[in-house]
Amino acid sequence: MRPGGAPWTILRMSVQWTDPSWRSEAEEWIRAEISDLGCALTDPIEHSHVRPWGTVARVSTDNGLLWFKANIAPLTFELRLIELLAAHAVPHLVAREPSRGWMLMEDAGPLVSELYGEEPPLVVWREFLCEYARLQVAAAPAAEKLIAAGVPDRRLPSLLEPFERVLEDDRLVRPPKPDALTPDELDRLHALMPKLQESVAALAVLGLPDSVQHDDLHPWNVCVEAGEYRFIDWGDACVSQPMLTLEIPLQWVGRDGSAVAKEAYLEPWTALRPQEDLLAATEAAALLAQVTGVLKWDLINSALNDEERVGYEHGIPRRLRHLLELAGA
Repeated sequence: MRPGGAPWTILRMSVQWTDPSWRSEAEEWIRAEISDLGCALTDPIEHSHVRPWGTVARVSTDNGLLWFKANIAPLTFELRLIELLAAHAVPHLVAREPSRGWMLMEDAGPLVSELYGEEPPLVVWREFLCEYARLQVAAAPAAEKLIAAGVPDRRLPSLLEPFERVLEDDRLVRPPKPDALTPDELDRLHALMPKLQESVAALAVLGLPDSVQHDDLHPWNVCVEAGEYRFIDWGDACVSQPMLTLEIPLQWVGRDGSAVAKEAYLEPWTALRPQEDLLAATEAAALLAQVTGVLKWDLINSALNDEERVGYEHGIPRRLRHLLELAGA
């Protein structure tokens, strides 16, 4: 499993998503919506992807494939995010239920992972990282609207305070599993705070606008059809300094591909800042990307019961250990 984005192999069923009454209600809504669209089911609705924090169902119709998605309450902002970014490279919504955050979306094409496996050619990474950065540039003026719609606010001035609170929460950093952080690791994390403050300052001086930040950009969350890329699964997203996005792709491409990935992603931002300045700040961005990753897991944990957390307790300790590794601490 790669540190930043491999598909989860643990499948814990959420009581909500597998409850027959919930599924019956969701499927009734899906049938009503596709009927309004003038479509009919060609196969039974397939609940193909179930996680404690959300579920996706495959909906085959006589007018093409659709996807239904539902999230836990803290992640229902995904619906409004997709609505606000509808002019960009995100899935096309065909139906919505705002009170529950339910979405019915057109198929966005094959996943990059389906076409190329875990290691897409660097030319593919180059293409979609550049396209994704263009999306961020275009979406930056909507940052305040995204935050007002519930997208987590992880802009630089407010980033480290909630992170320090997580470090003090034993339930998150010392779960009753072998993954628990040791007292020594926690001491080293607390000692990193000045370095993280320096990283905040290094990114702030660039003056890039805050924008949407996917926070889980890997080959399972990118679709491509007829040469056009679309980015899916925005439930991990936040509004932040945009370069924090780059860390997970860099973990995937490895050392050999890092120069290509950085150049492709940073190219659209060179209209605002020289490339050498952006490159110099990538280390700071990598450190703070672990902070947003930790805060993402903290948000998810806030809505899960003890049963649903089983098997996923390692999310926060793993990101914190990777932070220590990156910082040489």
